[in-house]
Amino acid sequence: MKIVLGLDGSPGSLHAVRWVVKHGPALDAQVIAAVVVPRIEIWELASVQVDSGPALARRRAHLEGAWTEPLRAAGLRVTTRLLRGEPGAQLCKLAASRGADLLVIGAKSHSAVPHLLGGTAHKVANHSPCPVLLVTAPGKKKR
Repeated sequence: MKIVLGLDGSPGSLHAVRWVVKHGPALDAQVIAAVVVPRIEIWELASVQVDSGPALARRRAHLEGAWTEPLRAAGLRVTTRLLRGEPGAQLCKLAASRGADLLVIGAKSHSAVPHLLGGTAHKVANHSPCPVLLVTAPGKKKR
């Protein structure tokens, strides 16, 4: 099974990694872990004349290191991709181009409006070429 795993270092993203670590071995999963850097972030750095190279290098280091180490430790086959663009669109495009069977991302809900998905999760849920798993981080329990 081919799984595209979208990562960004958020609590939901880290829980998505845990889900793949837990279920991936039984699925004989091949994982394509991806970080998408929004172009707006690169443009913002350029606008204040800051070299975006070090920021991209840090993201790549996280992607190839701490964020995907649990996957490798679980014995999963992992490749990584650092992409630029709109995250939802790029993850859907990657899933389509790689023939993914599942696209997994961490999802956050907006606390002001429960059950409202963030922009990337909304786009992926509505435009993915394959089934999507949105993994949320455990939140604070309401009393």
